[in-house]
Amino acid sequence: MQIAACYIVKNEAEELDRSIQSLQNAIDELVVVDTGSEDATVEIAKSYNARILSFPWQDHFAKARNFALKHVESPWIIFLDADEFFRHPKEVRPTIYEELEKTANLDAIMLTRYNMESGSLRTDIPYDISLRILRNAPELRYHGRIHELLKKTKGPLNLSYADERLSLNHTGYSSAHISTKIQRNLALLQRDIEENGKSPAHDHYLSECYFGLHDYKKALAHAMQALDAGLLLIGSQGSLYHIAIESMRQLNMPLQDMLSLTHAAIRELPELPEFYAEQGMVLCGMGRLDEAAEMLAKAMEIFDSTEINHRQSSYFTKEAAAIACKRLGEIAQIRGSIDSAAHWFQRALQLDGRNSEIQSLCQSFRKKYPQYRL
Repeated sequence: MQIAACYIVKNEAEELDRSIQSLQNAIDELVVVDTGSEDATVEIAKSYNARILSFPWQDHFAKARNFALKHVESPWIIFLDADEFFRHPKEVRPTIYEELEKTANLDAIMLTRYNMESGSLRTDIPYDISLRILRNAPELRYHGRIHELLKKTKGPLNLSYADERLSLNHTGYSSAHISTKIQRNLALLQRDIEENGKSPAHDHYLSECYFGLHDYKKALAHAMQALDAGLLLIGSQGSLYHIAIESMRQLNMPLQDMLSLTHAAIRELPELPEFYAEQGMVLCGMGRLDEAAEMLAKAMEIFDSTEINHRQSSYFTKEAAAIACKRLGEIAQIRGSIDSAAHWFQRALQLDGRNSEIQSLCQSFRKKYPQYRL
């Protein structure tokens, strides 16, 4: 079975070569749609024997993607952005075959995508779940000016969720690019709303934009509108709760309101550790330390006992887990459980030894209790 790769590009010379290298041994066809590059993007694509197509940019991502789909001959398509690349290039083709064999009538494959700074060596990074592999069929087309979604003419998409072997790195929202992209996304979202009316999905994407701009009042308003509307997000439902809870924290809103939202998040996403930790932090602020310790310990239990969740995005990285351990150590110390405090401070250091606050706290603990070697 043949596999194609597709890209929509403009001035991606710095990123495209790395991306194509990561999948070139897995594909039989390469289609690159250029929307007006002025750098070496086209030359790089040609060096990989790509079929180069020109498409005038119309501020509409779905139109550009669907134009590319019309020119693909292979029955399956890997549709990446230039700033995405496979972490395990040798595993791409065999793992796609495996996904096709285990799921009948498959339409598309969801991949785990790690969001990182370009050139970073960190492995402790947040991840999301994104649709990047699809069947080449006329009933499958993208919709939306921005944050385009793949939809099926009749019925729901039949999806599978790939494991770590098909995971991606993504550098597109690194600090050097994020502000420009957010402003672009906001403008396109507003145009889409003017043309088609506002939907709960718009509220979700608007909440992400305003959260990225640190406008927490607007971020919270849009996140709550999306949640109240019952919006369901494939692979990223937790992002709405995260934006809402963190925005409430930044706005110094009542802890009881935050607590209610953490309960809702846990009910909907009990498999994720982050919302137990969020609830633990809120309970700490309310002085309910026994309950806080229970929730934080539950977060660490899930974190320690499960691998990467390839069906839901998560921001509970080792750094976040270290903060939970630090708080568990502080609670234990307040309770006079010094052995327990030492245990949790040690875990915090192991998870994130670069955290200056954790380092300082552990130094103070060692001075007071020299018998413990953290």
